[in-house]
Amino acid sequence: MYLQREVSLAYVLSSVVAILMAAASAIGLGYRTSIYPTEDLLQSFLSNDVVSLVIGVPILCGSM
Repeated sequence: MYLQREVSLAYVLSSVVAILMAAASAIGLGYRTSIYPTEDLLQSFLSNDVVSLVIGVPILCGSM
C-alpha cells in the first residue's frame, strides 16, 4: 500500500514536470523573437527547445 502511494506521487510530479517542460519549449519556439532578442541567444537556445520538446518530453512520458 505504501509503495502505491509513492508511485502515484512520482507520476503526478513527473506529469507536472513534463507539462512545464513542454510549455516552456513551446513558448520558446512560438515567441522566439521576444524570448530570444539577440541572434546569439536564438542560436544558443532554440535548439535546446526543439530537443526538449521532441526528445525530452516523450522520454519522460515513456518512462512513466
